Amino acid sequence: MTITVDMLLAAGAIFLLRVLNYAISTIRMVAITRGRRLLASGLAFIEAFLFAVVIASIVTDISSNVLNLIAYCLGAAAGGWVGMALESRFITSYMTVSIIPRVREAGHAIAVALRDGGTA
Repeated sequence: MTITVDMLLAAGAIFLLRVLNYAISTIRMVAITRGRRLLASGLAFIEAFLFAVVIASIVTDISSNVLNLIAYCLGAAAGGWVGMALESRFITSYMTVSIIPRVREAGHAIAVALRDGGTA
């Protein structure tokens, strides 16, 4: 199999689109956990569109062009890394903790202490 410039360009495009697809997927998951339904739905549309475009280009000639398959797999791996890097750098994560005190009055004191500490 002779690798041509067109094959390299196609594989590069598949790689980049797959990286973008995975990064969008990570951001979509954050939007879901934060209850941002409209944003999550819009990102899901873009994610599905990118997936369809990329997978169509892979499946059409998978037996004759292994380079596209390798680019797809490498793009998935790199996209997961890029998505995690974006999440840790630009998206401030948060955690929800439920505290159920045994004494009712302690609940108010705990809430005040958490708010005063800047964590609630």
